Amino acid sequence: MTKARSRLLLGLTIAAEVTATLLLKVSDGFARPLPSLGALAGYLAAVVLLARTVTTIPASIAYIVWTGTGSALVVVAGAVLFSEVVTVPHSPGSS
Repeated sequence: MTKARSRLLLGLTIAAEVTATLLLKVSDGFARPLPSLGALAGYLAAVVLLARTVTTIPASIAYIVWTGTGSALVVVAGAVLFSEVVTVPHSPGSS
């Protein structure tokens, strides 16, 4: 697999995980079937795509890019789509 294809797969991995996480919120604790199934499918797709990605990108690099980028995108999407307020107590590492 080429490096360009690996990067594309990593991008798709991130997109699948972010979409799944947003659907998880919409699923209302798995009370709504369609968003729940979408979330499960998104997480499955993310893991499968990540497994393919780590065949050419070191797992440590792929994982940090996946989790870091995904987390940042979920924070932005939560603020934009769900009007979630991001404050210092909500920032990473804070309780």
